[in-house]
Amino acid sequence: MTNHKLPFSQREKYRPLQKALQLEELTQEFRSEIELCLTKALELFQDEKHLPSRNKQTANWEVILRDIWVQFLSNPLLGYIDMFQVEEYLIRIIRCGVFYQVFDVVEELVKRTASDQPRFYKDLEAVFKRRKVAYRLVGSDSLGFAIIPTTNEFEVLTVDTTFDLLSFKADRFDSVSKHLIYAGQLLKKGEYSKSISESSSAVEATLRILTISDKGYSTVSKEYCGSIKIHPALNTHIEKLYQFASDISDGRHSKKQAGYNADQFDAQYMFSNCCSTIQYFINKQSPIEED
Repeated sequence: MTNHKLPFSQREKYRPLQKALQLEELTQEFRSEIELCLTKALELFQDEKHLPSRNKQTANWEVILRDIWVQFLSNPLLGYIDMFQVEEYLIRIIRCGVFYQVFDVVEELVKRTASDQPRFYKDLEAVFKRRKVAYRLVGSDSLGFAIIPTTNEFEVLTVDTTFDLLSFKADRFDSVSKHLIYAGQLLKKGEYSKSISESSSAVEATLRILTISDKGYSTVSKEYCGSIKIHPALNTHIEKLYQFASDISDGRHSKKQAGYNADQFDAQYMFSNCCSTIQYFINKQSPIEED
């Protein structure tokens, strides 16, 4: 789960590797690296402050932090002094806040800077992977960003691989990424049935793209599975997942009054399984796409 060379102490086993994912907790090392990303971005802004706009690599942090002071931190504009006051406030949250407060700050910063300073997002994304956090920062400027919770190493790998694959496929699969990002946001907010609905919608969107059809799930599923070699048991499993998503309260059918009340573990399971299903469908490659 790490993409950097281990230090001498870990290579020679004097200091153990971190094994457990950080779930609903954040190590001081992770917090410090997030703070460093923010500090470096603001230092670069100060260095480039007097350069012509065409030569700048940074977003306008003065405006961003002023807006965060009012819109995100809910403070009166009259109380705003300068960007360093807001920086100090955010760093205090990063250092001492509970895990979800830190993630709220990260999402807010990325949302406001990614279009003008994509390097900042990439640096933060790398920290999440390097520090074995049981969450993933995903998204794009056009689709939005979200921190998606996971529960184990396999789910982390699944999420990473799925979004890497969708990114490689470029704009064609933007609708799939959008559904998954929203599913992750709903999962984090505790709206489990709606998260399941979005996860299954991501699978449906994938099938529509691969079959070049805008028909309903059952039709595009049959078209796709009829055009490739897929074991009936796998087909049944995928169909059952979709049926489950359609039978939950407040899920795919907004008018459904009664149904299964999904919990966090149901939503987590569906998100991971739908990510795996999307990978499977894309990698199988429908003959329709190859023509």
